[in-house]
Amino acid sequence: MTVGRQRHFGRAAALLRVAQPALSRQVAKLEAELGVQLLERHDRGVSLTAEGEVLLARAEAVLAEAGALLEEARAQPREPQGTVSLGFSPSVAELFGGRLAALSLRRYPQVRLRITTAASPVLEVWIKRVASTSPS
Repeated sequence: MTVGRQRHFGRAAALLRVAQPALSRQVAKLEAELGVQLLERHDRGVSLTAEGEVLLARAEAVLAEAGALLEEARAQPREPQGTVSLGFSPSVAELFGGRLAALSLRRYPQVRLRITTAASPVLEVWIKRVASTSPS
């Protein structure tokens, strides 16, 4: 792409920080793999063939899309999300349940709390049942 944009192997090699002969070999290898000539070589540089113009435009579009995809991925929220199930005895739920739910909603808006209130022995059975069916 840089050779196509610069229209010169020497300038492209300098920008890419590679040796000009190595860059020239890489372009020749690409042309051989594709089975088309991408550049017309001249004494003072190169020009793109029709195939080279098409390839350069498509490559730039692909790189732009890849860049947009990376930016979109980086912009995704990294905060916790999902469902958290909690079990409280009625007295504990009365003391802390409402405040915990409000704080959780403010701090972690993507987390859904599922609060269950039951007597301690019932909660113990429930926890054991959930633990025995959960994948490790």
